[in-house]
Formats: sequence, C-alpha cells, structure tokens
Amino acid sequence: MLRQDSTKRYNQLAVDLLKKILNRHYLPGSKLPSTRELAKQAGVNPNTMQRALQVL
Repeated sequence: MLRQDSTKRYNQLAVDLLKKILNRHYLPGSKLPSTRELAKQAGVNPNTMQRALQVL
C-alpha cells in the first residue's frame, strides 16, 4: 500500500488519485482524464503524472 507521507511527488499524486477513485470521483467504467489533463490539474509535468499512474 502507498504511504501518505511519501516524499516523492509522484507517490503523493498516486495516493491522491487512488483516493479520488475510492471516493467515486471517477465512476466505475469511466475513463480517467488524459495524462496531460491530470498533470495540468495537479500542476505537474506530464512525466511526473505518468509515473504516478505507473505506481497505481
């Protein structure tokens, strides 16, 4: 399981995304926004967001 206090930004993003999924912000069967869109929303580089998605 991912730790909330992780110092790596991509791990923090992965935890945030996981919380959104579990809280049904993203509904079952629906697609997540693109990596670029998620990165834009989080204010990070798309490569960082891609790494977060890989962690998930």
